[in-house]
Amino acid sequence: MTSRTRCLLLLVVLSACGGGSGGDTGTGSGPGSSSSGGPVGSSGPTTGATGSEGSSTSSPTTSGGITGGATGSTSTSGGPGTTSEPLTTGSSTTGTTTDATSSGASSSSGGGGLACVDVSGDYGPCDAILGYGFDGTHCRAFSGCNCAPHCDDFSPDPASCAIECAAAGECNPAALHPAGINKEPVMKGSSCDELDACVVDPESVAWLTNIFGKIECEPANYPCDQGQNCHVLWQGTLDEASWPQVCAASLLPAADLQCVIWGP
Repeated sequence: MTSRTRCLLLLVVLSACGGGSGGDTGTGSGPGSSSSGGPVGSSGPTTGATGSEGSSTSSPTTSGGITGGATGSTSTSGGPGTTSEPLTTGSSTTGTTTDATSSGASSSSGGGGLACVDVSGDYGPCDAILGYGFDGTHCRAFSGCNCAPHCDDFSPDPASCAIECAAAGECNPAALHPAGINKEPVMKGSSCDELDACVVDPESVAWLTNIFGKIECEPANYPCDQGQNCHVLWQGTLDEASWPQVCAASLLPAADLQCVIWGP
């Protein structure tokens, strides 16, 4: 092969190498092109959090996407299981217990729903005991032929009648007396070294025990002239807690309560 032939072959090879380089930088329609016609276009997948792949419809990231992890609502419209209501915390039910509680509280009033009705009247000439009722001053036995119209207003014993009427606000101040060096009217807030009940009827001991729970009785001595002297309360103040008991005792038949102060 001559030198001229070698040169011609070299030129052909060089020309072929230059042509291949030009093909790589052509129209860019080959794989990996950044033009709009490539497979990685603007409609491709956006965020992995939504789990949706590119489509011609609105991307899940529009209209806010997933709004607030605590609510759990999505922004897609019409997708399966999607809803515009956020997850609630239960606050919408707040007030149910309050309503129920306020209803129950309003169902009772005054003395816990107790009533004290003056049952004074003529029930006929019969001697049958109808029960114990309030006569406007204290609780006593009523007799007659028929309890109407107050059949529901009688109690089986005077203590039950007295407790109910005291709870309704009744009291008999005429049965409350100062004793010893005490010269003040006996009322709520008064102080006594002892509160004594002067008892003539032995049945009264049981009635007083029903009211106070525990009492101590002994033969009559000052301030009681006869019967028994029952100590129903010891040194203290006739306060909110004890005053209903004092009033109940004042409503018993022949009630005589002495608030004794022995000395300064």
